[in-house]
Amino acid sequence: MPSKTSFFNKTTFRKDLTRYFPLWGLYTLCLLLGLVLIMDEREKFWIANNFAQLPRTMAVINLFYALAAAAVLFGDLYNTRMCYGLHALPLSRRSWFVSHILSGLCFSLIPTAIMAVVALPMLAGTPMENGWQLSPYWFLISNLQYLFFFSLAAFCVQCAGNWLGMAAVYGLLNFGSYIIYILVNFLFTPLLPGVITPSDTANRFCPVLMLSERYLETEQVRTLDSKGIEQITGGSFTMGDAWGYLLAAAAAGLVLLIGAYLLYRRRQLERAGDFLAIRQLAPVLAVAMALAGAAAFQVVSVSFGIATSWDGQSKYQMQLFFSFACMAICWFAGQMLLSRSTQVFRLRQWAGLAVLTVVIGAALGLTKMDVLGIADWVPQPEVVQSVYYFFNVGDTLEDEKGIADMIQLHKLCLEEKLTNEQVQEQYRAFFEEHPEEKFPYSYQQITLTYELKNGHTAERIYFLRTDGEASEILKHYSGTLGAVFGIYRGMSDIDTPEELLSHVQKPESINIDSFALDEEYLTAETVQNLFEAIIADCEAGNMSQIYDYHPHKEYQNEYGETVRVSSFNLNLFLSDENFFNLDVYTDCENILSWMESVGITQEMIWEERIG
Repeated sequence: MPSKTSFFNKTTFRKDLTRYFPLWGLYTLCLLLGLVLIMDEREKFWIANNFAQLPRTMAVINLFYALAAAAVLFGDLYNTRMCYGLHALPLSRRSWFVSHILSGLCFSLIPTAIMAVVALPMLAGTPMENGWQLSPYWFLISNLQYLFFFSLAAFCVQCAGNWLGMAAVYGLLNFGSYIIYILVNFLFTPLLPGVITPSDTANRFCPVLMLSERYLETEQVRTLDSKGIEQITGGSFTMGDAWGYLLAAAAAGLVLLIGAYLLYRRRQLERAGDFLAIRQLAPVLAVAMALAGAAAFQVVSVSFGIATSWDGQSKYQMQLFFSFACMAICWFAGQMLLSRSTQVFRLRQWAGLAVLTVVIGAALGLTKMDVLGIADWVPQPEVVQSVYYFFNVGDTLEDEKGIADMIQLHKLCLEEKLTNEQVQEQYRAFFEEHPEEKFPYSYQQITLTYELKNGHTAERIYFLRTDGEASEILKHYSGTLGAVFGIYRGMSDIDTPEELLSHVQKPESINIDSFALDEEYLTAETVQNLFEAIIADCEAGNMSQIYDYHPHKEYQNEYGETVRVSSFNLNLFLSDENFFNLDVYTDCENILSWMESVGITQEMIWEERIG
């Protein structure tokens, strides 16, 4: 009579929990310590607020903790003697696998359950409405995150033959999208003038980044106490927008567990100790490690300022050279790990590196030729939902005329396709020949971000002369109400005079250069008069925030030197949420009249500045 086969072995399960208690026990202590650190007796609301933010941190913690848990539970697969010994026992592979997986899940369930129970009364005592519910939400989110990372780690265990190989595969699967993004951004994108590589796709395929988004949004309720001071007296929380990705990741984790089980059933035990347990993955991993080395150089060069020591075309050439050098080093290092030998400098390995180099070189050449027409792409007006522009100031346009003007500006930029390096080279060449003269014109950096009706986003950055055909477009759109206020927190929704005037209130302070308005002028009426003056200057076309579109005045300082001045700074604080800082020019007649009404003139500012 055949023996009954079980999918679960309670002895293995119990041994896993007791043998590896130091791992999940230390994890429990760290969670409780973290709970202590977020406590704030002075303001109990912040206990709940900080606890609501913990799920974002847990994604990073689970990234490493899940790897450690899978590594210790399946560590026998990486030691030849132990692997043969344990698999000689009368225990089926499916029972061994399921028992390890269930105990591994308990490594998270038990510590987070303890944490959730301890936090429950603490959260219930905060002024957050239904604050106790944060505890079970945190428990759910943390364990779903852990399920994905642990499943991915368990899958990587079956692909590798030792701990180093497991860590390499795990790292590449988690951060592979960013390796590709870094290489594209630093090596391919510079060959397409004006093109910006969006990071959205890389973000979506980087689990730890997406799982660190907001799950719980908190709001405060503030009231004035007997002394007129604002106090937080309550609050609430709502669901964030990260739940969809979390549930998808948890579902992907279940699929990965099935894949890990299938690989485990077919695993060759004699692969214990090798870098990879699946021989067919060797070429893929070798290429991935080589590309990771090239990407690592780019990160290091930026982090330590190495890239800034070069300029222009030489910068790109040096980046390209060292990227290929790092790629070659990591290629042979990967071959050593895969073959467990240092004898890798053979014709076959050199041929593999040559093929990889030729493929990347051909891709760079095709990118330089722009065979796909990416650099010359201009959207048709009918496919654009909105366009965000930025030159000193910025705003989002959704009307037909605004979109058409930005597309026209885009076409003018493409006629020159100037990069920052080319602009700097022109400045350098001019001042070498004319060191005492002023540059006859200037360039403005133009950023255009299109939101297309198909849901895609396209961004371009160019440099354009401010005195050319584009000058009317630049002058107009750098002086609209939406542009002037669009970059300030709390005032970014302003597009019309009515929207600006709705912000009228008593200010906390108004400063014009080094002059602060007296208390008698800090009234809502003063702010309304100022806003009306700004509206009038915007309508007159005098509020462009680009220096070149305003007249200059010359003054003699105390040393007899001629000083050119054209603008001064206007800073207004309505509250912590509503403030702005504008450049006011000598032709902003309405604002200048308002200044005189509060006792400040241009001459006072210039005398103070020039000295």
